Amino acid sequence: MTEQSPVLKKSLRVLDVIERTIVVTMIALLIAVLVVAVVELWRLFATGAGSKLGGVASSADFQDILQNAFGGVLVIFVGLELLETMRAYFSDHHVRVEVILFVAIIATGRHIIGLDVHHTEPMVFVGLAALMLALSGSYFLLKKSAKFSH
Repeated sequence: MTEQSPVLKKSLRVLDVIERTIVVTMIALLIAVLVVAVVELWRLFATGAGSKLGGVASSADFQDILQNAFGGVLVIFVGLELLETMRAYFSDHHVRVEVILFVAIIATGRHIIGLDVHHTEPMVFVGLAALMLALSGSYFLLKKSAKFSH
């Protein structure tokens, strides 16, 4: 193995400091975004629940309310999983593929929940179902292979 020159060593240390600074900054930003999102979701729930629930005239109205509520919660879960990805990258210097797949599954599920079933083309649902199957299958196989490797 060849020894690195002092200039290369110093350059690598500087790059490591820059990388860590960027990751810590992104983690702090993501935490701030999540805190604001949770506060805003609670505010929307507190102010909107009374006015909207009192005015529900049909099951379609109720379904719209639930879709918005579940969508908001799932967006926060996506943010939490992204935070976990950043934390893992900061401590291990690698991105865990299972977390990325999990975020993609949650985001796809959130997109499906938010779709208007009456005005969306059927092939969109077929495509999203295929995407969800591919992501879920990948997640399953990744977890199964991790079990066998330990």
